[in-house]
Amino acid sequence: MILYLTLIRIKQIIREKEFYFYVIVFPLFFLILFGFLSSSWVQTTTTIPIGYISEDLGISDDILNETIMFDEAFYNFLNKHHLENNIKTFEIHNYTEVNSLENDINNRIIDGGIVIPFDFSEQMLNISRFYSSLILVNFLGSQFNTYASESANISAAINSLSSHLQGTANLSLLFYGDITIDTAMTSYSVLWQVINDYVQNTTLSYTEKIWKVIKNEFDLSFNFSSTSNDSSQNSITYSIIVVDSGTGELVTNFRKEYISNILPGQIIQSILMSSISVIWLTEMEERKEILKRLKLTKLTAGGYIGSIILAWGTIALLQGLFLITVSAVLGFFSFSVGPLAWLMTILTLVFLGFITATISLLVTSFIKPRTATPILVLSSTVLAMFVGEYFFQVKPAFTFAKKNFTWLDIFPVRPAFLVMKNALLLGKNGDITILLFDFALVVLWTILIFAISSFAFSKLKLKYIEKE
Repeated sequence: MILYLTLIRIKQIIREKEFYFYVIVFPLFFLILFGFLSSSWVQTTTTIPIGYISEDLGISDDILNETIMFDEAFYNFLNKHHLENNIKTFEIHNYTEVNSLENDINNRIIDGGIVIPFDFSEQMLNISRFYSSLILVNFLGSQFNTYASESANISAAINSLSSHLQGTANLSLLFYGDITIDTAMTSYSVLWQVINDYVQNTTLSYTEKIWKVIKNEFDLSFNFSSTSNDSSQNSITYSIIVVDSGTGELVTNFRKEYISNILPGQIIQSILMSSISVIWLTEMEERKEILKRLKLTKLTAGGYIGSIILAWGTIALLQGLFLITVSAVLGFFSFSVGPLAWLMTILTLVFLGFITATISLLVTSFIKPRTATPILVLSSTVLAMFVGEYFFQVKPAFTFAKKNFTWLDIFPVRPAFLVMKNALLLGKNGDITILLFDFALVVLWTILIFAISSFAFSKLKLKYIEKE
């Protein structure tokens, strides 16, 4: 009886044109809009708090006969960097452990973190020697005709420098952050500019020092003047490796990170709007006196309520899978998610349907349908955008059992959002344990709201109708 009634309700809903506008067309429009804008969202122009950890061991330079800590110069360079209007780019917070850095990122104390690797000075020395040698070899080669009497010394100097042109270097920095936040993305973008400027400035400074050594060693009479250089054939690279502060996964697709916020938010909005149809469905059955005759059938109040939430759990699952499929077809992200993460996402969609349907039943137990419908339409849209962090960064309010909680967590849909967001971010081999706590909260919220809603609907709504 319950399954038969569930099937009837699903057919009733999907036959209504309002269903397709409010729960498919409306959320789908914003999903596509935000998805295509995801590669060019506006960056901030305020000072960004970031963390800084240096694991650099330094390097002994046998040419200059000194120990160099390139990370110290990079720190100063980073600290002095400014945006337009003379706004300081970064407010640097020093850390000693990555765990503390990640915790403060997740707590929104800082917007990102930079980790300098242990071989930073070694790689910077290789880069500096390469570019300095390239610049000086080009410069010395241009002086043969002008200083023909010193050609032997010039040739010897070029030979001594040429060995450094065979070297390789790969300078990598680690950047921790949640790049769904605009300030974290700004930090990442500016870091590329900073590291590029730093390498150029360091190279020029090192070139001046090397020139003094070369000039004295080979008794050259002329002074160095910088010339353009062609470094297109070199094997020197530098990169910034981005690590998601929530999952610990390497970030290879920035659009995927952005969509991991937008897509769950639009799914929640779609399911919330869908659950509003519970109100006009019960109103219709009340007008037709179906609820009044409920006691004449074998169907109990619990069975009646159960058929509703089963129907909306199925509808919610179909809505979520539809929006996920559309996102994948449009190229916003790939289905590179592990099977357990997919299972939790699917169950979360079903539970989300249960939760939203029972909330609608709870509301209609106290408020007339005509009043409740516009309230829920407006509140569901606003709630979905706030839960999805569309407007602002949500900072944790407190920590319990090593889990950060925000004031938005008082809304049952928030844990569902986090499960879907983190599931989309995980790779095929990602650690699903980060999903377990929020998934458990989704289950607990489902049980709690179902119990409250069932009691209120059966004791208030159905009892009142039976007495009429």
